[in-house]
Order: sequence, then C-alpha cells, then structure tokens
Amino acid sequence: MFGNFQRAAKEDISFAEIITSHSRTKQLFPCYLSMNNLHMTTSADRARLLIKKIGPKKASEAGGVSHDRWLSVSKGAVRVSTEEIDVLIKLFPQYALWLANGQVAPEIGQTSPDYDEANRNLNQPNAG
Repeated sequence: MFGNFQRAAKEDISFAEIITSHSRTKQLFPCYLSMNNLHMTTSADRARLLIKKIGPKKASEAGGVSHDRWLSVSKGAVRVSTEEIDVLIKLFPQYALWLANGQVAPEIGQTSPDYDEANRNLNQPNAG
C-alpha cells in the first residue's frame, strides 16, 4: 500500500485514482465507490449512467424520445434534454434527487444506483 502512495506522489495522481483502478476495489470497498461517484459532477453524467444501465431501446419505449436520440445522448454526442431527464425520473423515481444534484436522502426514499448496490452487497451473507 505504501508503494501506492509513492506512485501517487511521483505521477501526480490521487490515491483515489489508484484505489478505483484496482480490480477488486468494487468488491472490497463498495461504499467508497458509492462516495467516489462525486466525479460525476453534472446531471448529464448521471443521466448517461442511467441510460447505459437500461439501454437506449428500453428508454425509447418508456417515452416519446427516439431510439437514435437516446443512443446519441448515451454516447455524449448531444446534450441531455429535459425530455430525457423526465423519462429517466419516470423510470427511476427513487433516483430523482441524485439525478438532479448528486445527493441521496435514503430516509425519504431517494438513493442512487451505487447506494442501492452497496446496500444489496451489505445484505448478502458473504459480503465483506
């Protein structure tokens, strides 16, 4: 682990970048990764994550936006519009707050995909 600190200092990269590049990080530190999604600084980044999660086909079936448009949005070729955000909130009402500002409020049912995954991992008998 000490070598990782030296590498971070030498290569001018953060320790977080080293940790998240480790292949077992997701298995070992699911809560860290949940917090690490702060790098998704825009609602467009978070929208693209949800679009990739469900796929452009399912997204187009859920709303009046064409499949080609969803595909372009998911690739970052065009900006995310309010129409796409509305469809995503319809599909994922539990992620509305996270989609808008990156925050979670589990006490009122507002979570994120990473938050939900971390909770699923904690509830598994072999977790950790």
